Amino acid sequence: MNTVLGLPSGVVTAGMSGAQPKIVPAPEVSLDFPREWVEFADPDNAEHIITADMTWLLSRWTCVFGTPACQGIIAERPDDGCCSHGAFLTDSDDRKKLAGAVKHLTSDDWQFMEKGLGKKGYLEEDELEDEPALRTRRHKCMHLPEPSGLRGRCGLRTAQDGIASRYRAARDEA
Repeated sequence: MNTVLGLPSGVVTAGMSGAQPKIVPAPEVSLDFPREWVEFADPDNAEHIITADMTWLLSRWTCVFGTPACQGIIAERPDDGCCSHGAFLTDSDDRKKLAGAVKHLTSDDWQFMEKGLGKKGYLEEDELEDEPALRTRRHKCMHLPEPSGLRGRCGLRTAQDGIASRYRAARDEA
């Protein structure tokens, strides 16, 4: 029998409506949970201090999106996973990488491609940070399809998998 995360493969869904009931998550730790932090100067900019939560970075946490264990980050919309707010970009290099990835998307990868490449584009200014972020549609990232959409997966992730597969196939043929 095929299993995913130790569950029979028929139980694990892609967060679609009508799926099996969600797994009850382990309780989160309180905000004052003791953590180990490390700070260091950015090698390219000594005035920029980077702070990292080593407790989280070294934890066994892993994304469980698309499985019954994923509860999302907004209780009323668990099927969004963590895509409720879109993704935030860090700098111009991030924007260039995203633009390059978007060029590889097809309508098979991205359910809302026509809107994303339309007048409003696929980026918007974040209301809190005044920084570019992936545009949201109905309060979730526009790369995340509707539950009945394309395989229930992020368009960028789907394209990334397809590009990697095409690269491996071309490499193997050479």
